[in-house]
Amino acid sequence: ADGAVVVRIPAGEFLMGNRDTERTPLEHDVYLSDFFMDKTGVSWEQYMTFAAATGTPLPPHPPYWGFIDDHPAVYVTWAEAGNYCEWAGGRLPSEAEREKAARGDDGRKFPWGDREPEAGLAQFRKSWGYEATAPVDANPAGASPYGLLNMGGNVWEWCADWYGADYYENSPYRNPAGPATGMAHVVRGGSWDSRPSVLSASCRSWGHPGYRDGDFGFRCAMNAPE
Repeated sequence: ADGAVVVRIPAGEFLMGNRDTERTPLEHDVYLSDFFMDKTGVSWEQYMTFAAATGTPLPPHPPYWGFIDDHPAVYVTWAEAGNYCEWAGGRLPSEAEREKAARGDDGRKFPWGDREPEAGLAQFRKSWGYEATAPVDANPAGASPYGLLNMGGNVWEWCADWYGADYYENSPYRNPAGPATGMAHVVRGGSWDSRPSVLSASCRSWGHPGYRDGDFGFRCAMNAPE
C-alpha cells in the first residue's frame, strides 16, 4: 500500500550472534522460513501518506533537520511503527529476520562484509558534533547480501520482539519470535549517532514501547505466500 519495494529473503539456516562484537550473546544457528522485507526504511513521505490516510498524528518532536521526504521517519514509537506496517500490508520484522536480512548466511560482521564502516557504506557518527539522517536509499555500496539498504547505520529499526538479554540461551531453532513478555522491544542496526562497532549486523539494543528519538525508525516485513 505504501509503494515500498520488497525483497524476498530465502528460507534457510544462518548464524545468529557474533561473540567477537557482542561478547555476551551466544552464537547459535537459526532456521527462518522465507519472508519479504522492505528494501529501504520507511521515509517521511511514506509515513505522512499513512498519517493523512489514517488520521494518525505526526510525531510531536520533529527532527532538528526537518521533515525531509526521502529521509527515514523518526520519533515513531514501536506501536506507531507496527500500525504503519499493518496499514501497508505487512508487519514489523522479528529480530532474527532483521539479522538475517542484514548479514545473509555467510557470518559476515557488517551488512556489506567484514570491512569496518567508512563513508559511502553507512551513515554513522564519524566525529563528535551534529550529524543527521541520510536518504533511505543512500549508501548503495553498503547494501546487505540481499540488496537491502542502510541495514547498518542511519537509524535504529524497531523489531517486533520483546527484548531479553538471555533469550539466546533458550530460543528455538526455528523462527524464533522473542520472549513472551518484556519491558522493552528490540532495535537493530545502529544509527547516524552510533559509533562504528554498533553497526554490526548482530548488535542488539532496545527501546521502551513509548520511546521516541531522532535516531529510531523502522522498516516493514511480510510473510511470503505459501
